[in-house]
Amino acid sequence: MLGESHALRQVCQSDADQYWRSRMQRLLDVEAPDEGFKARLSVSFSTGFDGAKASYPSCSPAARAQAAHVALRGRALADSLGSP
Repeated sequence: MLGESHALRQVCQSDADQYWRSRMQRLLDVEAPDEGFKARLSVSFSTGFDGAKASYPSCSPAARAQAAHVALRGRALADSLGSP
C-alpha cells in the first residue's frame, strides 16, 4: 500500500514528493528487519509503486479516487493492528 500511495501522491502532487518513500525508509529504520524481510518489504513497495504508475500515469479523478481508496485500506489495516 505504501508504494501505491507514493506513486499516486507523486502523480497528483509532484514527482519530487517523497512523503511515502520517506515513511517507508523510517519503517525500515525502526523495524530493522533482517535482510530477507527487508527485501520483501522493498519488493512490495516497488511493485505497488510500479503498478500504480502504470495504471494512473496522470492525475485524474480515477487516480484521486484510488488514492482515497488506498488511504481507507491503510487506515483499516492500521486500526486492525492496534486492536486488542
